[in-house]
Amino acid sequence: MKNNRILIVDDEQINYQLIEAMLITERYECFYAENGKKALLAIERYNPGLMLVDVMMPDMDGYELTERVKGNPALSDIPIILVTTLSDRESRLRGFNSGAEEFISKPVDKIELLCRIRNLMRLKEMIDKAKLNSEALEAEVTNRTNKLQASHSELEHTHNELKQTQQKMVHSEKMAAIGQLSAGVAHEINNPVGYINSNLNTLESYIKDLMCLLSSYEHIEKLLPENHVAVEELLALKREIDLGYLSKDIAEIIKDCQHGAERVKEIVRDLKDFAHPDMDDWQWANLHSGIDSTINVVWNELKYKVEVIKEYGDVPNIECLPSQLNQVWMNLLVNASHAIEERGVIIVRTGMVDEERLYVEMEDDGSGMDPAYVDKIFDPFFTTKPLGKGTGLGLSIAFGIIEKHRGSVGVDSELGRGTCFRIELPISHVQHDKDSGAGI
Repeated sequence: MKNNRILIVDDEQINYQLIEAMLITERYECFYAENGKKALLAIERYNPGLMLVDVMMPDMDGYELTERVKGNPALSDIPIILVTTLSDRESRLRGFNSGAEEFISKPVDKIELLCRIRNLMRLKEMIDKAKLNSEALEAEVTNRTNKLQASHSELEHTHNELKQTQQKMVHSEKMAAIGQLSAGVAHEINNPVGYINSNLNTLESYIKDLMCLLSSYEHIEKLLPENHVAVEELLALKREIDLGYLSKDIAEIIKDCQHGAERVKEIVRDLKDFAHPDMDDWQWANLHSGIDSTINVVWNELKYKVEVIKEYGDVPNIECLPSQLNQVWMNLLVNASHAIEERGVIIVRTGMVDEERLYVEMEDDGSGMDPAYVDKIFDPFFTTKPLGKGTGLGLSIAFGIIEKHRGSVGVDSELGRGTCFRIELPISHVQHDKDSGAGI
């Protein structure tokens, strides 16, 4: 809903009355504060959509009031126009540094004032709409993520009650649940992301139109005599608002918003790729894409303490069960993260063993493992984590998936220095089966 409330701050009430007379016919609701302290109280009471602040006031001048408002996160989005008799460069620079969006000189011109107010309120309205869409999107992501985590926790609890013979069934149900939730998340997120992208593109188009209009005005300006009063006013106005900077900054702000929306779309896409619907179908897949998608899905687990370094070699596509391999990468990445207490590095390497096999290494510089545990880590239900922090099935399932791919897993770990898992996989599953059958 559009906020037409304007707070006018001036130590001389006659100035308020003059400005109010200009605005009231345009259906703006005006409120008055005679100094900075009362203005801060009035903001909380009236929740203005815009402020007109006189620069020269006793006790707290317009610069200080602006700094206080902009320094408060709850108030910083209120547009402020400084009203002043000062026209020197230093005064205007100080005003912009304090956070003001606009300057207007006394005596105030009604048309100029209304134009600036409309522009700032329109821009604020667009920004508020974008924020609402962003907050709705964030809430939806959080809600869906919580549901996903709740489902995951429930499955982990179920795993604790099952025996080794039930592992494959539990794993299949788990991936099916993740796939279903991922599809729901993608559907629910793509709609608000679409709204944001659409509004941003429309906003970008509007701004381009405004820039074209300004360009036309500048062309008309050049046709006027140099000593024409309108030329002098236009030049002063252009210097005042720093048109070149505004044009560039608005474009950059829109691009940043568009990049943010694209980032959300990438996360949704990677979540869908991670929980691949064709989990039981052997297919040719890009190994690096699967690893990248998995890193993106578990990034929240890694980003606060881990730097991931990718040392990818030149490897071909591999015939595999993509979502099951993604589960392997997830288990290895999360385990590596848990082994790093504060800050550390996980290195992901890929390369060729020979013409028919490739390898994936995941190395961390975490706490490492006791040699007595290395031979047990793939046993079902074996874990060194505290009770309730792990089921002991993650690496066991990963080992089963690699065996299903006719691959092998090796571990090199040193207590206090870190761990390296090396997985070797045949490029072609069918060819490997033929080779194995020929030797029987």
